[in-house]
Amino acid sequence: MTVRVDFGRIFPGLVILLIGVLLFAIWLILVFVSFFAFFVPGLGGIFYVALDILVSSIVLFGVGALVMLAGVRGWWTQSTVTWGRHGAMEDRDRLNPGQRSGEVFGVIISFLVLLFFVENQVKGTGFFTSRFGPEEQALFYGTWLAGVAVSLARAVVGRRNPVRPYDALDGALLVVTSLVFLRVFPFDFAHFPDLLPQAIQPAFFWLTNPVGRVVLVLGAIGGFASMLYNAVVYAVSRSRSLG
Repeated sequence: MTVRVDFGRIFPGLVILLIGVLLFAIWLILVFVSFFAFFVPGLGGIFYVALDILVSSIVLFGVGALVMLAGVRGWWTQSTVTWGRHGAMEDRDRLNPGQRSGEVFGVIISFLVLLFFVENQVKGTGFFTSRFGPEEQALFYGTWLAGVAVSLARAVVGRRNPVRPYDALDGALLVVTSLVFLRVFPFDFAHFPDLLPQAIQPAFFWLTNPVGRVVLVLGAIGGFASMLYNAVVYAVSRSRSLG
């Protein structure tokens, strides 16, 4: 196995990584500041600024590491890695007809779910508050549209790896959307079941605004994990094909 190092790629990755380290250091300082400022009227926003800085530092950590990883070729060989039961990455990369149909079916289901939220907005049930402005609407519907585009692209291409860069971008968009909604929080989950039959509305008594915030936090974590995973797998595949 021959390892080849491209310093032209490693250096930009190192710079990005160091910026992430700097932001993480700033976050550590703001942790102590925000703890006391959170209880001072008018200064509670520092907590959310610190949260944004933390997420930015983690993202830069990941991006910088991936850029540096892409500059080292030949370190990942097919003989040392097994993917799945049959040990071939290519087998897992290709989608069979059932999986491609599943991508399309998933888009149809997500469209039906989207219609539920559109109906809430059109009828003004109160689920979307006055804070759900044009920017929030663009993020809400744009994130859904981006996810649909990625699923349809996988179904059309029939392979996962060529679509992974867009999958990673979709994960990054989900992180941004979740954090923006966590800060603005343009929802009132008490009105979530208003469009459902009255007989089943009491079953959603547990769906409150704090639960909604937890969902947004999980969405941000899931989006970051998806972004990192797809970026790493794509970088590894490129390293193998070029190595």
